[in-house]
Amino acid sequence: MKRRSPGPGAALGAALAAALVATAPPAAAYDREAAGREGLALLRELIRIDTSNPPGNELALLRVAADRLKPAGIEAEIAETEPGRGVLRAVLPATQKGAAAARGPILVVAHVDVVGANRTEWTADPFAAEDREGALYGRGAIDDKGMAAAAITSLVTLSRAGGERSRDLVLILTGDEESGGRLGTAWIVKNRPGWFQRPAEAINEGGRVLAGDDGRPRWIGLQTTEKISFNLEILAHGKPGHASMPDADNAILRLGKALARLEGYRPLPRTTDETKAFFRGLAAVSSPDAAEHLRAIVDLVQEKVRAGGPALAPKYETRIVEGPHVSAVSKDRMFSAMLRDTFAPTLLSGGMRTNVLPAEAKATLNCRILPDTTPAAFVEELRRVVDDPALEWNIVTEPKAPPPASPLQGPLPDAIAAAAKALWPDAPVLPFLSTGATDSATIRREGIPSYGLLPFPLSSGDLERMHGADERVPHAAYIAGQEFLYRALEEAIRPAP
Repeated sequence: MKRRSPGPGAALGAALAAALVATAPPAAAYDREAAGREGLALLRELIRIDTSNPPGNELALLRVAADRLKPAGIEAEIAETEPGRGVLRAVLPATQKGAAAARGPILVVAHVDVVGANRTEWTADPFAAEDREGALYGRGAIDDKGMAAAAITSLVTLSRAGGERSRDLVLILTGDEESGGRLGTAWIVKNRPGWFQRPAEAINEGGRVLAGDDGRPRWIGLQTTEKISFNLEILAHGKPGHASMPDADNAILRLGKALARLEGYRPLPRTTDETKAFFRGLAAVSSPDAAEHLRAIVDLVQEKVRAGGPALAPKYETRIVEGPHVSAVSKDRMFSAMLRDTFAPTLLSGGMRTNVLPAEAKATLNCRILPDTTPAAFVEELRRVVDDPALEWNIVTEPKAPPPASPLQGPLPDAIAAAAKALWPDAPVLPFLSTGATDSATIRREGIPSYGLLPFPLSSGDLERMHGADERVPHAAYIAGQEFLYRALEEAIRPAP
């Protein structure tokens, strides 16, 4: 069949379409208070869905998220990873398809499972989303339903605003993050690999916006890497028998002695490239006394110390020696953890009856090591401290090698820095090594730079409520953080001039 040439009407239609695109109205202005009220209302709804992990129950929450996205024209796909468990993907597509294909999408990631809450330790029901004292209380308010609510609201607001978009925005809500991600990001990698398409950049949790007493940010920590997390079991054996005839070979006493030796031990501090840059930048906006300590940590002459043991090849590491500057900075618990490998006993078990000598007793240590420490070397270090060859030391699950840190320069981190400067010009954006584990490790292993951005300006006191009692987000902090995330995304998808 002969193909007909387009007539003048078709050419005129194409010209009119091009003119309409060229003269498309600018995006609507951001209404900070209205968007903040909408986001807080959504966060209340999300908190009231108990997604404590285990068992998770993320699916119920994901359906609420999908319902919130749909009226804005954003369709969501929900994948059920196990009965009642799931993950979600939704896309706000670019309007400039060529630019979007070249630059790839921006992934906006948040997990919607939470750690459990002991209601007797709270002054409010952890799943009632109670508003008082100018704050919203509830499990997940910060970690990480606050980020999920801000991300959903930002995409909805951007969709309503219209305007040109040079990149796809892909929202990914994960589950099971608090238990390692087997039914979350790891499931996505295995079963939905296209969700983490490349090239791409990602925004996730893991950063910090530290607020001073006046509520204004002092600094913004953009997470570019994180510590390696694993659990270590120490097993002590003893001679079982009747408790009426005690034996010196008691498993609980042996384990207790080991824990007592560990109590008095703190690994030596050490800096990485990321923590050097962080403390150097922090010194520039600190008081003279604090700045002196921070600069000294970066500039200290470091000593080489032997690491490893008889079972390992000799290895020498560079560490900072303890001193007054390190001690001063280490008064901040987060800074102390950023400077050293850490361990914390979290579980203890032993015995079967009150009148039976136990055959074994077990303690579990949650270990968080710096990216350039190996788990084997750290376990050997703890074994030397305890010095009891009768104990068994077992890593519960061998952690994967850490992925490379994400670069602090690039389209997405530049957009985040620009948004921060517009909102809080005196608060520097610093590379941040997070002490906690996040989904970003999995995302980085897929070759995607991922940036931790907990966008809410929070005091150190509120940050310490994460995983603890009375977790909360002040209303003003939520509204400010949601605007920060919105501005960063808006900047990142802005068409090139």
